[in-house]
Amino acid sequence: MKKAISVFILVFLVIAMFIPSLSVSAASNDVTGIRSGCYYYIRNVSTGRYLDVQGGAISVSGTNVGNYSFNGGSNQKWLAVRNSDGSYTFKPSYDTNFALDVYGTNVDIWWIGSYPDDQSFYLERNQTYSYGGTYFMKNKATSQWVTASGYDVCVSYSNATTAMWSFSEVSKGDADIYASYYQDGQILIFPTYFDTRGAIS
Repeated sequence: MKKAISVFILVFLVIAMFIPSLSVSAASNDVTGIRSGCYYYIRNVSTGRYLDVQGGAISVSGTNVGNYSFNGGSNQKWLAVRNSDGSYTFKPSYDTNFALDVYGTNVDIWWIGSYPDDQSFYLERNQTYSYGGTYFMKNKATSQWVTASGYDVCVSYSNATTAMWSFSEVSKGDADIYASYYQDGQILIFPTYFDTRGAIS
């Protein structure tokens, strides 16, 4: 009996040691559907066009950002970097010394770290039925939403469909899908799996 109690106490202490680290880990999680360190195409729901550094791969502070038809260029690929406060900084793939930035009400790129709040965006996942899985991007400095206006991109207090964006990862990972089922209250996992390597979708 004493041995059983000792084992129970030992197990309890081991679990208790991990509880603080688990809570810290959960607090540092990315926004659902977004992974820090990955590159994304960012598409506007209303226009169907993509966040794009105008003129191509230009490394000049103040270069305008618009939304244009998909071309897959490096000026349409954005590196998502999660900040300690939960916001994200988005860097064009061709030069990560620059970041998406707000100047006045205009959206452009600027040398990274020059104005951190202007370059920080909170992502709010849209939960509505019609546009589920899209995101609103709120600028930290202005508390306004990133919005498409024609071919331009600006910030606005309106969060209509012009302020909804979808994120599509540039390099989609492969997935191994395992089958499982319940039997006698236990989950049984088959040793075989569906190999999706080489799949086109």
